[in-house]
Amino acid sequence: MLEANYKSNRYRLEDKVAKNYPEEIARTEKLIEAVKKDIASVEPKAEGEEKFTSITIAGEKINDKKLAGERLLEAISKVKINESKVIGKYRNMDLEVSYNSLPMNIILA
Repeated sequence: MLEANYKSNRYRLEDKVAKNYPEEIARTEKLIEAVKKDIASVEPKAEGEEKFTSITIAGEKINDKKLAGERLLEAISKVKINESKVIGKYRNMDLEVSYNSLPMNIILA
């Protein structure tokens, strides 16, 4: 019984080493490269008291933080149920909004 359990565990681990781990390593390496690319392309934060740089919503670049917040909420409210939409850019990264009706969540990514 113990020998059978040992062999079963050993074969399962050998299978993971031969198949699963190389795939997982390759997937993780791709993810790391994508993150490095994002880090290189992101616009740096502003220095000093005013840390807000700017945001682009619906093609309009906004430098005022309060106005940007208002326009962001306005753009989010226009997204329809079960729709995913890029509404602008912040620090050279896309702002994508999706609205999930079941748990009533709005996701800004």
